[in-house]
Amino acid sequence: MRGPPGAVYSVAFSPDGGTLASGHKDAPIYSVAFSPVAQVLAAGGLAGRVYLWDVGSQQPAPLPSTIHSPIYGVAFSHDGHTLASANASDTVQIWDVTHRVQRGQPLTGPKGIVTSVAFGSDDRTLAAGSTDSTIRLWNPAAVSGFGHPLVPRSLSVGAVAFSHAGGWLAWGQDQPGAADTIQLWDVTHGRPMASIPAGRVGVRSLAFSPNGRLLLSATQGGTVQLWHVPSGKRDGPPIYQNGGVHIFSAAFSQHGNRIAFAGSKGTLGLRTLPSGPTRMLDPSPHAASAVYAVAFDSSGSTLASGGDDRNIQLWNAANGTLLRTLTGHTDAVFSLAFSPTAPLLASGSADDTVRLWNTSNGNQIHELTGHQDFVRSVAFSPTGATLASGSADGTIRLWDVASHTPIGEPLGPIGFIDSIDFSSDGDSLASGSRDGTIRVWTPVALPAGIPALEKEVCGVVGAGLTTSEQSLYATTFRYHNPCG
Repeated sequence: MRGPPGAVYSVAFSPDGGTLASGHKDAPIYSVAFSPVAQVLAAGGLAGRVYLWDVGSQQPAPLPSTIHSPIYGVAFSHDGHTLASANASDTVQIWDVTHRVQRGQPLTGPKGIVTSVAFGSDDRTLAAGSTDSTIRLWNPAAVSGFGHPLVPRSLSVGAVAFSHAGGWLAWGQDQPGAADTIQLWDVTHGRPMASIPAGRVGVRSLAFSPNGRLLLSATQGGTVQLWHVPSGKRDGPPIYQNGGVHIFSAAFSQHGNRIAFAGSKGTLGLRTLPSGPTRMLDPSPHAASAVYAVAFDSSGSTLASGGDDRNIQLWNAANGTLLRTLTGHTDAVFSLAFSPTAPLLASGSADDTVRLWNTSNGNQIHELTGHQDFVRSVAFSPTGATLASGSADGTIRLWDVASHTPIGEPLGPIGFIDSIDFSSDGDSLASGSRDGTIRVWTPVALPAGIPALEKEVCGVVGAGLTTSEQSLYATTFRYHNPCG
């Protein structure tokens, strides 16, 4: 077959195999793709626009975009509802084919021209190849949540929490003087549901009860309070109130029958619900310094606390006695989280590290490094396989717990991150930062290890390089076809 003279950059068959489309140098068109379910052809090229053709009428229609860099790759999802385009501006755009509009913000991360895109067989994975020698995987179904702010930038956000029942997200401003400092959001529909007048104080910690019916707040004004969800009404008098201290952290036990809170001047308290007394624990282990973090283990029987003294204390949550002290951090401990599936504790510190501890014997297991500033928040995914850490350096890092290795590139940078939390299904991660935004991320956890990663990538692209292709494009590498 002969067409216009010059190079042919791309070819694609229609779903029925009866039509062949080609992209040529004369336009130039770098990529063409047929929809698998409709007579629609997509094309992109040097002009920086993505075009959709109705094959029957052969009338092209450019998709509206504010990015006008060359398009090197286009690909339809298998259901035909979504189109991805690869740009020379180091981004990937996702398009709603039915309404012919862009979905969410462009996907960023590659440090070079994005040359190709491909959907996985279930449309839940999108792969992109770049000239920076990386392949990145995304979940295209959740593109609207890839770090896109939920709220306008205004005041500093000091705390975020997902409800593990009911689909709620709570966030609180940590700037004193701000009215209505706690907001409740319906995550499913992405809309605000209640504004809680917690007083003109900074909110430093939020936690939902396991059944999602109560929200626990801790403020710089020294108040620990329970609220009804979703009405936002107070659940009785404060659990604790002392205007002479700042409360930095509060937590529910896994069964919802205990509350712990911590603050300045060695403040550390326990309360048994629904009507038990508030017990203040002996502050001497923390030498009356600030206690910044508390967390219960999965059984609710052990409480961890950490603060300015650089140590982590493990307590018997039933009677308040000290069990052991974990030492190793070289600066203040800001955040603690227990694994939901193993005797494992993660801690984030002002020494810029995340450390993992075996709570059975108190031994440090590993030190995770990479952040360039304070680690203010740590959180395990519901399966315990992934750990997230948020830092004052403006990034969120994901870690494979089993191998103690980072997963992908850091999320961000955004503003100084004070708080992070996983959703109950582990598919979303919320962050609150001092740039005044709440962001909901959908981190796609790459498989641990090279063989598993090769299997994932091969499942998306279908085949590796042939020997002839390697001789043209990868002459400096020993031949290896991971896809068999």
